[in-house]
Amino acid sequence: MFGEVNFTETERREVGAALQKMLGPDQLCFREAASFRGDGKSKIIAYLNTDKAIDLANQVFGMHGWSSSIKSIGLDTLEQVGESKWIAGCSAIVRIQLKDGTYHEDVGYGVSDGVSKLLALECAKKMAASDAFKRALRMFGNFLGNSAYSDAHVEQVLRAKMSSTTPTTTGKS
Repeated sequence: MFGEVNFTETERREVGAALQKMLGPDQLCFREAASFRGDGKSKIIAYLNTDKAIDLANQVFGMHGWSSSIKSIGLDTLEQVGESKWIAGCSAIVRIQLKDGTYHEDVGYGVSDGVSKLLALECAKKMAASDAFKRALRMFGNFLGNSAYSDAHVEQVLRAKMSSTTPTTTGKS
């Protein structure tokens, strides 16, 4: 039964080694975000796309070695702004469980606006579930998202990513 299947010693070593790896330029994405310090400055933050997180979890644990479940999802706010805009805010708790029963849970949040109440709600719930999924997954180790929280590592990856996209000249005219 799932949740009661032990990892073999070989699997345990392989999973442990994989989780210690750091995410690279091919796995991390970057975006600009407002600073929470109130100084008006923005900051470049690293994140893992949900589809990439699923691929990495399959790579580390095997397709049948883990599962995820939404434990709760709730509506925190829903407002109509003007005649044709709705803003929704939702929170979710997601559990990631391994085949041996080990699990991590975390909370995520999503805010969305839409031209209809239903679209705003749908997007906010999806964002909350996705955020909670990635936050729970990162608790397993660096390779599943935790390395995105290391400022030194993120700076190193960002420099590598930028240098690989910088056009080079060939000397031909």
